[in-house]
Amino acid sequence: MSYRIKTTQELYDDYLSTFEGQLGQTSPLNDKAFLRVLAGAEAGQDAGLYKYAADRVKQNLALTATEDGLDRIGNDNYTPRKLAVAAIVTVEIGASNGTIFPVGWEFVGDLNGLRYKNQSEVTASGGAAELDLRCTETGSDGNLDIGNTLSISSQIAGSQTQAEVTAIDTL
Repeated sequence: MSYRIKTTQELYDDYLSTFEGQLGQTSPLNDKAFLRVLAGAEAGQDAGLYKYAADRVKQNLALTATEDGLDRIGNDNYTPRKLAVAAIVTVEIGASNGTIFPVGWEFVGDLNGLRYKNQSEVTASGGAAELDLRCTETGSDGNLDIGNTLSISSQIAGSQTQAEVTAIDTL
């Protein structure tokens, strides 16, 4: 069963009836006006406190905690959140001997549309070049499977247009 927090109006009505019941209906008009102001002030305070308490309870459970709450729970249990890292894939692309693939050359994953960049300058030999590409976006979306293809974004003279994934560094 869920926990329902009363609205400010419901709290106001409860407090007003409690105050009037304790003092009686024979109180003068000024006292009745004061009771209404006091009930409104109490209702506003308590509504805020109830909502704050409900939020704090929610943050104590990993199933209902927000991002900040999860970070606190993890730090309390000595399991801090790992920062997102980018996927790294090794690809092979056909190229004539001596073709140079400069650092930062861009490829696009045919499966996911994400961009990957070459991490180091590579010179092709034996009719192919093996490149280590890092996804420009962090997270597991950049993971590819062996056999997936990437297209080169700007053609390099002497190279083919598609590279095939030969090894992966899964996140």
